[in-house]
Amino acid sequence: MAAARACGCEVPFRRPDVLASDTAPTIDVILHTLEALPGYDVVVLLQPTSPLRTASDVDAACEKFAASGAPACVSVSPVAQSPYWMYRLGENQALLPIIEAPSPVRRRQDLPDVYALNGAIYVAASAWLRQTRTFLTRDTVAYVMPAARSLDIDTPADFEVFKRIATADVNA
Repeated sequence: MAAARACGCEVPFRRPDVLASDTAPTIDVILHTLEALPGYDVVVLLQPTSPLRTASDVDAACEKFAASGAPACVSVSPVAQSPYWMYRLGENQALLPIIEAPSPVRRRQDLPDVYALNGAIYVAASAWLRQTRTFLTRDTVAYVMPAARSLDIDTPADFEVFKRIATADVNA
C-alpha cells in the first residue's frame, strides 16, 4: 500500500488477508471490491498476467459488451490444438474423445473453429456478476484477440516466453 501511495496512486481500501492469498478466488476479490466501492454499473477486470493486451483490446471488448446487450464479455483467442482431436485414455488404452465432433472429420482444416479464454479482459454488469458470481454463462459474448497478444503468464516458462518477446520488441 505504501508503495502505491508513494507513486501517487489512490488506495481506497485494503483487501482482507483471506482475499490476498494465492488461493483466493478472483470472483470473491471482485465482489469484495464492489462492496467496498459501491455505485459502479460495470466491472472491467484486467489481470496483470496478460501484459501483451493493448488499450485498443480493452476498448474493443468494452464496446462489444455495450453494443451486444450481453451481461458479460470476455477475451478469447484461437487455439492451436483443437479439442476435437483430443482424447483421454480408457480401458486398455482405448482412445476416448474429449468431445464428439459435430460430424466425422477427416482433416484438421475441416474442424470447427474453437477458442480459449486468454485471461486478458473480463467485462460484466455489476448486478449480474453479483447474482451469477461468474463472468461465464451462455449469455457471455466473446471478444476475439489475436494469439500473439494472448499470452497469459501462469508459469515460469510463460514468463520466459514473455521476456523473449519483450526483448525482441526492444531490439527491433
